[in-house]
Amino acid sequence: MVEVLNCWMPRSSGSSSATSTLFEGHQLSLEYLVRNLLKLYVDIEFTGSHTQFYDKFNIRHNIAELLEYLWQVPSHRNAWRRVNS
Repeated sequence: MVEVLNCWMPRSSGSSSATSTLFEGHQLSLEYLVRNLLKLYVDIEFTGSHTQFYDKFNIRHNIAELLEYLWQVPSHRNAWRRVNS
């Protein structure tokens, strides 16, 4: 799912497209996306598949790109603040 979200991610914040609306304006995205991506980023360390290094690296890379994008989106600022508290 992280790979799908990464493919749908707009390449710049504020662009007007259906996917930017999904990321920047949808209530579920605003409430849960940042927190759960951060949780997944940490939880992925505890996977134990036979291709674990490759899997961890790729998943974390995709999550990092999503989080970098969300960091720049003003509508996600409250989600980032809630993570810190």
